[in-house]
Amino acid sequence: MVPDRSLYMVSFLSLWHKKLKFGKRPPKNTKMCNNKRWELGLSQVRPWLWIGPARAATSERISSIGVKLVVWATPEAEPPNLTIENTVLRIIVKDDPSANLRIFFSMVLDAVRACRAAEGSVVFICRAGISRSASLAIISVMSEEYTDLRSAYNIVKAGRPIIRPNTGFFRQMIEYESEILGAASVKMTKSPYDEKEEVPDIYLEESSLKVSQTFSTFIPLS
Repeated sequence: MVPDRSLYMVSFLSLWHKKLKFGKRPPKNTKMCNNKRWELGLSQVRPWLWIGPARAATSERISSIGVKLVVWATPEAEPPNLTIENTVLRIIVKDDPSANLRIFFSMVLDAVRACRAAEGSVVFICRAGISRSASLAIISVMSEEYTDLRSAYNIVKAGRPIIRPNTGFFRQMIEYESEILGAASVKMTKSPYDEKEEVPDIYLEESSLKVSQTFSTFIPLS
């Protein structure tokens, strides 16, 4: 008797989908993590905007890309010794959903605005270049390019695909957007895996797309 291949496919999809977790790094078996391109280096999002992990933010690298403002959002590591041409803005905050990142929004946006007015560029640094730095980069894109949160998130993600602001930071960005634009382009919604947890709807959309793309890679059953 020939096994029903559709059962194997459905079982695999079900198992894969259940393993999706929100607010965490992408699984290590993804292509972008295999080649380490996005994890290890600094990523350029815009001509004026870079983002990355602390381990990649050496004085030589920062000098080579010509940034003037370094937004250092990781108290777990010390910034490198830089030239007098560089300004370092230190943001002391943990990558925790309960941490208040929003109190730094105005300070960061003012610094970014001043830097760009002087025709300078900015690099946002946190421990992994995934949550804290990404959140601050997103609100900077919102402010500098006069766009909504959803668009700004997609812009930053296009430049650094592994970004994943924690759910608390995303909630704070949504609140910020609602205040400055009068409406929110991203909403928090219940997680399908934990009814006590809320996640940005854009994360659910991304996970659905991944499932769809996985399904499309299977050999036809007939």
